[in-house]
Amino acid sequence: MDITINFGKVEVATGFDADDTTVTLTAGETDYLPATFPFNLTVWNSTDFADPADAYKVGQAEIVQCTGKAGNDITIVRAQEGTSAVTHNTSGKVYKMVLGVTTQTMTEIATVVDRVLIAETPSGTIDGANQEFTLSKTPETGSLTLLLNGLMQWEGDDYTLAGGTITMTNAPIGGSPSDQLRARLY
Repeated sequence: MDITINFGKVEVATGFDADDTTVTLTAGETDYLPATFPFNLTVWNSTDFADPADAYKVGQAEIVQCTGKAGNDITIVRAQEGTSAVTHNTSGKVYKMVLGVTTQTMTEIATVVDRVLIAETPSGTIDGANQEFTLSKTPETGSLTLLLNGLMQWEGDDYTLAGGTITMTNAPIGGSPSDQLRARLY
């Protein structure tokens, strides 16, 4: 997932052409960017457009990936997230870069959220006969931890897994209201 920082907005010291991969920022501005890489920045002409989205609508904004910094210079990969490499060097214009929310940021957040650890009781009855239990979702490979009355169950020895269905090697013996099969997965 891309690196983030609060208030990550910087000013470009000198304009740059569509094929440039090094950008010089105003002195001290690199302090307002993360120290680790990579991360994406939106570049736009802030003289004519207060909002980078407005500049994008007329082809005057670009998303670049920052891959390093040294002194007042940053190294970038051009034309990220479906934008085009454009020239940012019109005389008399001020160009800014902002580390803001982009489609890639939201996609990466959604991916992480989808991997949130789930703790659940698989559906199925512990009665000494039933061997099949069902999870609410199919776990990612290697992510299932299964406990029977607090004891770790081992895939291959104690159960098999096919999609979201757990088949116990031996049907768990019931009889007590405290008998539980618990799963942790993502």
